[in-house]
Amino acid sequence: SKEVVSDLPDSSAPTRYTITHEAVFDIVIKDHIHANEILSKGRVVIGLFGNIVPMTVLNFITITNGIVRSNVRQR
Repeated sequence: SKEVVSDLPDSSAPTRYTITHEAVFDIVIKDHIHANEILSKGRVVIGLFGNIVPMTVLNFITITNGIVRSNVRQR
């Protein structure tokens, strides 16, 4: 049997999820890589749902924190 899906918006209350981790990205915009003048800067904070996708969150946090090899952090 086929399930019929409505085109109407879902009027039920949204499901609430708990943010377990945050990934923070500090962004700096310059004219070019060697410029001293900062044209703009800001911060992006992304909430991660570790209770729902724990391995994905762990992988994402590992990537965003960089990899430490021989006491040198690489990003």
